[in-house]
Amino acid sequence: KDWCISRQLWWGHRIPAYYYGEGDDDFVVAKTAEEALEAAKSKSGNAALTSADLKQDEDVLDTWFSSWLWPISVFDGFYTKEEVDYYYPTNDLVTAPEIMFFWVARMIIAGYEYRGEMPFKNVYYTGIVRDKLGRKMSKSLGNSPDPLELIKEYGADGVRMGMLFSTPAGNDLPFDPSICDQGKKFSNKIWNAFRFLTMNMEDGVDYAPTTEIDPENLVDRWMMSRIHQTIKEVNADFKNFKLNDALKKVYSLIWDDFCDWYIELAKPDNYGDKFDVQKMNVALGMFEQLMKLLHPFMPFISEEIWQYIQDRKPEEALVVSAWPEYDESLDHQGDIDLFGLMQNTISSIRNIRAEMGVSPKEEIDLHFKTKSAELADAITANQWILNKLQNLSSVSIGTDIEKPKASASSLVDGNEIYVPLAGLIDVDKEIERINSEIKRIEGWLKGVNGKLNNENFVNNAPDAVVQNERNKKRDGEANLEKLREQLKDFE
Repeated sequence: KDWCISRQLWWGHRIPAYYYGEGDDDFVVAKTAEEALEAAKSKSGNAALTSADLKQDEDVLDTWFSSWLWPISVFDGFYTKEEVDYYYPTNDLVTAPEIMFFWVARMIIAGYEYRGEMPFKNVYYTGIVRDKLGRKMSKSLGNSPDPLELIKEYGADGVRMGMLFSTPAGNDLPFDPSICDQGKKFSNKIWNAFRFLTMNMEDGVDYAPTTEIDPENLVDRWMMSRIHQTIKEVNADFKNFKLNDALKKVYSLIWDDFCDWYIELAKPDNYGDKFDVQKMNVALGMFEQLMKLLHPFMPFISEEIWQYIQDRKPEEALVVSAWPEYDESLDHQGDIDLFGLMQNTISSIRNIRAEMGVSPKEEIDLHFKTKSAELADAITANQWILNKLQNLSSVSIGTDIEKPKASASSLVDGNEIYVPLAGLIDVDKEIERINSEIKRIEGWLKGVNGKLNNENFVNNAPDAVVQNERNKKRDGEANLEKLREQLKDFE
């Protein structure tokens, strides 16, 4: 089917056809009116023709007729060869899916027609931004927020990060201004983490950020492994255009790993003491690596912190610095697994404290039964991590640990931990409370089961009501099982 390239509009590229007579062939095509006049004189053989005898076609070209030539014409490729030969073809085109045929396909056709090869290798289709009602944002509907107002409230980085976080590759984005608040909070988290480090730097000390870690320190090895693991994974996500996934990995690395764990464990043992200079240098060196990974997503805060960490020349700006390289020799899965066990152990101890009403300030004994002697040795060598993040009066670790009487327990990655509760809580009173709660839930479940065993209720009640009763039964039985397990801890 032929492509009608003329449009009856008052804007656009006017068709460069000039008519000088009434015949079907009484026209010329030229870039300017002057060139058209000379061409018309030559074609008609009438040297007396004037510009007043010429009439340019009033139609304009279909917008896609000029756009389909964009990969070539942007380099003035029909008239000069230097730039187009250097840049053509490009790698990637980013566009919207609704213009795939109008623009993308036609650019490819034009590329093969005029250059003999496709104009780009990959096409990345962005999602459509929609409002809360699912409507496409447009000027005519007036449902598009003012980006300057969003930036004023959440910051440019916050808006960028919120948009990226909410847009998996190719999916539409149901936009709500509140998604930018997550980006703002992340910016604050990053800034506060850096501010904390700078507040612990001593006056008169020359700090030299480094990634030369203490090879005997599990926390340093773990954090460096996580950085290089993330570099590897982000590189793969970029290659596959999974920008949303890449951002989530960087977010978790900074918020969860660095801010919530690494900084806590790098703090001085005594409150008010300054950081050890070497530890601070390593922390700053790691922060630089994090800012490099963050920069494509949040360029402003990452550049600001990059410039604060060290005095830098303009050519050393983060925006022109080298992307971090993955180093397999610094990516140790064994360190990640071991530290992960320590993290899960600390989380389990915190859960036990919360469930049993034991204050974080209370000292507790910890008994750690491991699956192997090698693991017991590894945990013992890094016991300082447990001691730093938990108030422990004693720790016993081994494969032959027995469960003490009246203790809370938890399974951690196939290992068992026990926390004796005698002296921390009134054991007899706790047993009485658990038994009373078990009886209450059993009586409550009896009423729920009575309804569900009643065929008239199940067959006649609305589906939502029946499902609600089933959910009650499921949750009640889960709570009952949990209480019975707690009761066993006191046996």
